[in-house]
Amino acid sequence: IPYFSNFINSDMKPEDARSMCPLSGRTRVIVRSKQNGIRVEQIIHIINNMQVKGTEYKVLTPTGDWVKARPVKVATTDVYRVWLSNGVFVDMGGNHLQPTMDKGTLCARELAVDMWLPFTRTSFEGELGDYDLGYVVGAYLGDGSHDNESTIYSLCAFEKDDETEQRLARIWNDLGFFVKVTQSERNVRFLRVSAGSYTMLRRFIKGSGALDKSLTRLVFNGSAAFKSGILDGYQATDGSREKKRLYTASESLRYDMAFLLSSLGRKYNISSYDDREDRFSKNVVYRIDYPERANYGDFYKEDNDYHYYRITKIERLADFNAEHLYCFQVDSAEHLFVLANGLVTHNCRLRLDNRELRKRGGGLFAANPLTGSIGV
Repeated sequence: IPYFSNFINSDMKPEDARSMCPLSGRTRVIVRSKQNGIRVEQIIHIINNMQVKGTEYKVLTPTGDWVKARPVKVATTDVYRVWLSNGVFVDMGGNHLQPTMDKGTLCARELAVDMWLPFTRTSFEGELGDYDLGYVVGAYLGDGSHDNESTIYSLCAFEKDDETEQRLARIWNDLGFFVKVTQSERNVRFLRVSAGSYTMLRRFIKGSGALDKSLTRLVFNGSAAFKSGILDGYQATDGSREKKRLYTASESLRYDMAFLLSSLGRKYNISSYDDREDRFSKNVVYRIDYPERANYGDFYKEDNDYHYYRITKIERLADFNAEHLYCFQVDSAEHLFVLANGLVTHNCRLRLDNRELRKRGGGLFAANPLTGSIGV
């Protein structure tokens, strides 16, 4: 039918097409392809690969299935930044369809502060790695560095780090590497792993130091045990042992760990950070919480199907200057897919040809050009 179309590769002007579900090109999505396996990437790059290279991708659904996706690219409309109580935000076009906990499915311009949005509780995994490999990767994220191709872990000299030292030494020995432990006068012990160890680690970790550490795509192709090992190794070297909590000075790693926790179906909160001027370090320190209790006030809730986070702020981005917004068409009955941060959102099911709507006044299902996507 002529109502449904897409101005890309057509004779329509951009203003003649209106997408039901557009997202900012910077939105990170989780996809899978035959060429690259599981990958976290900005949606603009995924759509470009689909359109230019012909790469076929599948997206993750809330049920844990990987479903074929088709690219959608439309002209920019009003864009809204929706902040949530777990510290993440999503930039949505005004017509984007977003499920809520108890208000049904609304378009972005109809969302309001104190509504709750669903996040997946379904984990996904690949086949790469085991718990022990994940543990040495996580420990490096927390307090690791390298000297050429050797790996160095910096641990406290007190008794609480004895178990961490012993576990790291055992794992690396089992992998065929030599481990040497020394101690400084400042009560810091250094666990040095022989040459070649960092070659293994850098398959999973990017960055040259604490401020720019991040995860490679191989991490998201890891098994559930591998990813759980990362959490435990990280917590043992730069986390709270009494609470499910991690710390980092890398903003990239802050978000990557949120994506990793989402891939395990876990709750998370990355909203806390310390940037006080009177601290020993001038760098901002971010806190990553992954609590286990079911509900916690205005921060999160859960039921049998989803975790929920509360909308804390919505702002219209008056200076948003990208030419296009992006989304997927998803071949599933529910028309839902999962973003990298875990948000369960609606696919781009329809594109309306506004030229046809103008001819008919009210348009299909009263969806004239002034009507939001909820009118469909």
